[in-house]
Amino acid sequence: MSAPAPTGPQSGPITRLRHAPHPERLRQRFWAQVRRGAEAECWLWAGGTGNSGYGLFRLGPRKVGAHRVAWMLTHGELPPSALHVCHTCDTPLCVCPAHLFLGSHRENMRDATVKGRKKGRGGRTGEGNGRARLNAPTVIRLRALPYRRGLDTELARALGVSVSAVYLARTGQTWTSLPMPGAPGWEAALARPD
Repeated sequence: MSAPAPTGPQSGPITRLRHAPHPERLRQRFWAQVRRGAEAECWLWAGGTGNSGYGLFRLGPRKVGAHRVAWMLTHGELPPSALHVCHTCDTPLCVCPAHLFLGSHRENMRDATVKGRKKGRGGRTGEGNGRARLNAPTVIRLRALPYRRGLDTELARALGVSVSAVYLARTGQTWTSLPMPGAPGWEAALARPD
């Protein structure tokens, strides 16, 4: 009995996982939802996606990241959940096996930070953070105000943000790239037009 012709990028073995008893059907179903190009190009997932922008593929009762399934189909089995399947191309929908590598959570976050993709701590800060609701001139004005009881609550209502967002920005716990009153660069920041 001869083996069926491979339909994926490689004909490597696929582990018979509990939720994937028919590996060849799984390969066909998966690769049918991929827009392939040359190996140097991204192979974009055309199936369903999650809120994060990554492709999702149903394996039995659960949905798995399409890039993780591409890894499984190429290397034989899903990597342990402690390992991330990372992209060299930084394209969430890419499932090209040549663009995928394994890394720990820390390595994945470091890669994202170095490439300027990480939001929040260690990544995009200030107005470059997509979740920021304040801007640099507003934070400078907040820091210039003398503190009094209830100030953060009033400012939060006026600005449409949380009290903690005002408090953290005003006390320098966020927006750390901006100077605090009395620090070098404070006078220049205060004089800067909006």
